[in-house]
Amino acid sequence: MSTSMRAWRECLGTCLICGQPVSAPLRVEEDPVNFDGRLLTEECPTRLCLMRFNALGERQDCHLIDDYTFLEQRRNGVSFRDEFARIEPIVTSANPAVFARFKQDVLDRTPSPPYDAAVATMLRIAARSTVCACRRCNKAMDRVGAHVNAVYRCFEATRDSDVPALETNGRDAIAAKKVIQQVALYFQYVGARWEAKPADRMLRDAARWRCIAHLANWGSTGAARFRLIALFHLSHLVYLGGTMRDVVPFTTWHVHCWRPFYMAAQYRADTFLDMRQEEVARVFDLAGRKHGAVWERSVEARAARIGDALMATNYHDNLRRGSVTLASEIIDEHALLWRHFNGRAADYLAFFRFNLPAAGCQHEADSRRVSLRHQCALLEAELVRARVPRPPRPRW
Repeated sequence: MSTSMRAWRECLGTCLICGQPVSAPLRVEEDPVNFDGRLLTEECPTRLCLMRFNALGERQDCHLIDDYTFLEQRRNGVSFRDEFARIEPIVTSANPAVFARFKQDVLDRTPSPPYDAAVATMLRIAARSTVCACRRCNKAMDRVGAHVNAVYRCFEATRDSDVPALETNGRDAIAAKKVIQQVALYFQYVGARWEAKPADRMLRDAARWRCIAHLANWGSTGAARFRLIALFHLSHLVYLGGTMRDVVPFTTWHVHCWRPFYMAAQYRADTFLDMRQEEVARVFDLAGRKHGAVWERSVEARAARIGDALMATNYHDNLRRGSVTLASEIIDEHALLWRHFNGRAADYLAFFRFNLPAAGCQHEADSRRVSLRHQCALLEAELVRARVPRPPRPRW
């Protein structure tokens, strides 16, 4: 079984961020030479119904830690060492003493145990930490400017810096803050020396900083998808601080524990844990405030409270009852709906439908939200009717 098919099954055929149904992997994807797209004979009634309602998203693998941050094997092919050397004057201006020591401890050594350990952690953890998402959510998560500004304001070595060249979003400023982000993600300053950051702390820092970045995006734009992404990173932070991380994968925990808990928690669907967009815009202002430490404490406190509330419920029993096991014969959307959800389209679309009330801009009329709910109800009814009847028995 391909890794793509396994990931699609684990997320129950939906985007882990917004809940939209995503297309099942093609069976020929393991043989790219013979790839010619999905034939009509390979379509199924459920898939065709989802496509007719424009409700089937394109499935993509989404990195929890973006691949542009990788120390080696980055998407542009440039190594961290070369980029640091190119932009070093601006980077070191953020904290001359600390970054001079970083260069001495990590980059000037040959071989460099701290650098080698950081690259190994990156390849083992960051490069392999992906989730199943739709194309729109995956694209919305790739907001380099917000990411680097959030890290610049939150990273202990730079949160109090006052460097004019780094207060802009020009090309050199973004490049320098990218390098600072790499230092912040993969290294730590302990006892007046630099060393590779442990994997657990790397994942927690990344989840917290990404949550802050996308909260700032939502506050400044009002785009609901940024709020969903911020909630997704918050859920990852809750998972990393809980007791189930050594028991089940993050995707399984998110689908069977986080989603039902959050949908039942009575938060307003157009808020971030009851924080309205106007309040988020005022608090998480990356351009006008140097409150990185305050933002981190706020996100961590919310994650801790939700984690405690989740542990006090029985949603983890969903895992113990074996509901996460999917039959190997589930290879498309039709089999998923009828063999796992027993034809209950409302369960299949529950998280997607939950997010619909806040799908548009907050200033849009309520009539649009009612229309979205109505379209989802029509889709659920059509999915039930799309079941292929058994062929009639011959009369001989």
